[in-house]
Amino acid sequence: MKLNVDRLGALGESESLEWLRKTTSKMLPEIDLLDQLFEVGSWTGFLDAFVQLRDPDALHRAGVLTAEEFTAWKQELLARI
Repeated sequence: MKLNVDRLGALGESESLEWLRKTTSKMLPEIDLLDQLFEVGSWTGFLDAFVQLRDPDALHRAGVLTAEEFTAWKQELLARI
C-alpha cells in the first residue's frame, strides 16, 4: 500500500506576526556580533577552545587530524581488515 501526500503551500505571515517581529526588533539593541562574542568569551573563556588553523602544533595539541593524516589513518585501518 502506498500513501500519497500532496505538498502543502506556504502560508503567508499574519499581520500580528509582522507587528510582533517589528516591535521586538525595535526593543533589541544593535550590537556588533564579534564584540559580543569577545565580551562573552572574556567572561567564560570559551574562546580558548578554538585553535588557529595556521598553527599545525595547535591542531595536534587539540587532537585534530589533517586531511592527509586522516587518509593515512583510514588506509592503515582498512589494511587491517
